[in-house]
Amino acid sequence: MPPPMGLALTSDNLGMEPGADVVGEAARWLAHLESDDATEQDRADFATWCAANPAHALVVERLTGTRDKLDNAPDVEREALRRLLLRPPRSAGIPLVLLLLLFGASWMVWRLPAVQLALADERTSVGETRVIDLADSSRLDISTQTAVNIDVDDNRRSVTLLRGEVLARVTKRPNDPFVVQTDDGTATALGTAYTVRKDVGGTVVTVAVSRVRTCPRLDRAACLTLLPGQSVRMTSRTVERLADVEPGEVGAWADGWLSAEDRPLTEVLDELNKWRGTPIAFDRGALADLRVSGVFPLRDPDRAVANLTGLLPIVLDESDPAAPVMRRR
Repeated sequence: MPPPMGLALTSDNLGMEPGADVVGEAARWLAHLESDDATEQDRADFATWCAANPAHALVVERLTGTRDKLDNAPDVEREALRRLLLRPPRSAGIPLVLLLLLFGASWMVWRLPAVQLALADERTSVGETRVIDLADSSRLDISTQTAVNIDVDDNRRSVTLLRGEVLARVTKRPNDPFVVQTDDGTATALGTAYTVRKDVGGTVVTVAVSRVRTCPRLDRAACLTLLPGQSVRMTSRTVERLADVEPGEVGAWADGWLSAEDRPLTEVLDELNKWRGTPIAFDRGALADLRVSGVFPLRDPDRAVANLTGLLPIVLDESDPAAPVMRRR
């Protein structure tokens, strides 16, 4: 069925700049017309809808103009545009504010990251994890606050990590590599287990089993092959070695645990905050000299925090339950 027609008369369709309802309806029309279900009558109804108000025609012109950018856009942005404009939504609908990201000032494509997250194949919320059994018999563990697109079949094995962290347990296929990619670069394996984490400083890749080759997007000469326990931070141009870890502890979050060995308290709090509905604020400078060792339950972050306060000279100030603060005693 085509999208519903017949908007109520509002300031949005009386000649002013089109509003969210008009944008959303135009996007639904275009998505429907690109589908196999569209009929000639649908196309005639669409033409009638466009002619009914100048605002309708204006939005359609903008939408199709944005869609024409697909051929020249980077791969990740092109895929986001296709998912938004050429495919009907999988659920009740994409929030219209995300559509408006495409039609704001100057219609800039740089607004697309939020759209990419909204359209991801798999997304997890705070404290949620998920296990995906892939078509090639590999397994993907998805951590808290993570978004990924998955393209795995008989001919291709690729995962795009948009945000958060994944643990890939890869089924070995000779001459058929498994790739986890971010906007920084790629982490490629034939048969292995490894984690890939995307954060503001780049992409962190850590190997549990076998080998993984990391390649920054803009400098293939900087590629580096990692062995079990080795870890790197990758940007679009560099690969920097990090401290080695115990291979058996790689991806411990998939089993609900955070392992810390003489680790800065601030880093541990950052990790726990990813799993808490109410993050804990703290002064990095005041806690900078404190370090911690132990294993902490991620699925019960309150208990993990209680363990920390028992180990270190710190106290959790919950005088405002909506804004807890970690302080020194």
